[in-house]
Amino acid sequence: MKKLAALFTMTILTGLTSNAGLLLDPYLNYITSGSTSNSATVTGNEIGVRVGYDFLGFGVGIDTLLSGKYTSSLAGVSTDKTPTQFGLFACYKFPILVRGYISFLTSAKEKDSSGNEVSGTATKIGIQYTGLPFIAIGLETYAGSYKDATIGGVTTSTSQTASHTNLTISAPFSF
Repeated sequence: MKKLAALFTMTILTGLTSNAGLLLDPYLNYITSGSTSNSATVTGNEIGVRVGYDFLGFGVGIDTLLSGKYTSSLAGVSTDKTPTQFGLFACYKFPILVRGYISFLTSAKEKDSSGNEVSGTATKIGIQYTGLPFIAIGLETYAGSYKDATIGGVTTSTSQTASHTNLTISAPFSF
């Protein structure tokens, strides 16, 4: 009887091991509302990916923007900008079909068609509903602080900010 109980216990404990693996989370963001420190409105979209390590609902890794386009409008004049972002993220998937994450972007840049660029850091905080098959949908807030501006090849210090709220759709996969 003791051997049977030991065998049963070992079988149950073997089945309770946790898995850790690769987290691959491609995302699409649509900017629902946004503004800059000079009162320009921001619209646009982004496509990126979060890649990292997933363990017991926690995830950490890198967050990078693969493609995107912002349109900044001020006093009837629109300017198209191409963003590039790279940084670190941490996330947690709650057992109640909700996932939250935060990204600290160590490199956040926006370049316009004439070659002018601002660069600095940014943070993203998001919450998503994970009850749909294969996708998660939610809201994300972005806050960027740009410290350097390159205009005509000359880099100077600046103090610009940008913030926007995104509708985000992602497909988080754990392998």
